[in-house]
Amino acid sequence: MKRERISKLRLEWNNYTITIINVYMPNMRLNKAKTIEMLRTHLESEQKRNNLLVVSDFNLVTDEQDRLPPHLDNPGLVDR
Repeated sequence: MKRERISKLRLEWNNYTITIINVYMPNMRLNKAKTIEMLRTHLESEQKRNNLLVVSDFNLVTDEQDRLPPHLDNPGLVDR
C-alpha cells in the first residue's frame, strides 16, 4: 500500500490553522480496506486538532445496483 494515497496540508494564517487531509481511495477492495485503516491510524493523531477537514472521493457505494456488474461491497468498509 502506497503512503502517497493520503496527503496533508496545514495552512496557517494569522492565529488560525486548518489541516486538510486529502485521500485518494483505490477501487480494489483489499487496497481500499488498507487505505481506510491507514487513514484511521493517521486521524487518531490528528483528533486533537480543532480545524480538520478530510476530503476524498471514497469510491464507496452502498447499493449493489450502482455497480457494474452488480455486487455488494465489503461490509467492513461501509458499516464503520
